[in-house]
Amino acid sequence: MRKGSRLKPLARAVLRSQSDERLVALSREGRDAAFEEIVRRYRPGLVAFAAAYAPPDRAEDVVQESFVSSWDALRRSTEEIRLKPWLYTIVRNRALNARRDARPHVPLSEEIEGVREPAEIALTN
Repeated sequence: MRKGSRLKPLARAVLRSQSDERLVALSREGRDAAFEEIVRRYRPGLVAFAAAYAPPDRAEDVVQESFVSSWDALRRSTEEIRLKPWLYTIVRNRALNARRDARPHVPLSEEIEGVREPAEIALTN
């Protein structure tokens, strides 16, 4: 057994024990595993939260898009953040945008007439 394979579960356990502040700092240093821990920690709650605001079929996408934008924002910024409320704010805003952008779709009845068929149009011109 390789030595490195034993460290991986241990490293994961150490990351799980870190505070949000430490995970933010590690993420800003470019440690992908720290951001993966943030995602693991907050994703389930964020998806449920997004489902309350966004169309139900968009909740997962909203959270995924939010994590992408938060990853970029974390790496660009050095300001202190409170991770949990910051993530929930990002998700809420994206979810509201998704709801706003969703176009209501009501299928038209086959019995509705009123639009001439292309053949009819061609015959009248």
